[in-house]
Amino acid sequence: CPLCNSKVLEGKANFYCSSKTCDFKIWKNTFGTLFNFEDAKLILCGKTTGIKDCKNKDGKSYKAQIKLGKDNRLELVFQNKKHK
Repeated sequence: CPLCNSKVLEGKANFYCSSKTCDFKIWKNTFGTLFNFEDAKLILCGKTTGIKDCKNKDGKSYKAQIKLGKDNRLELVFQNKKHK
């Protein structure tokens, strides 16, 4: 766990800290995409996941990488598009 260094466990809907006094969690369905165990491992190691197909509230798709931010919340990382 990035907050208390305890073990992170996998539940049905999220990955969560094993400490009963810590409230850290990563929801499996975030930004309209599903995270698996490997995604969570990468995020917890400080790396971004590969480009994911995400969806906004209107159902429109976009691609982004996802990382754990400074406040231990998930953040989107958008790739710069090269214009010709």
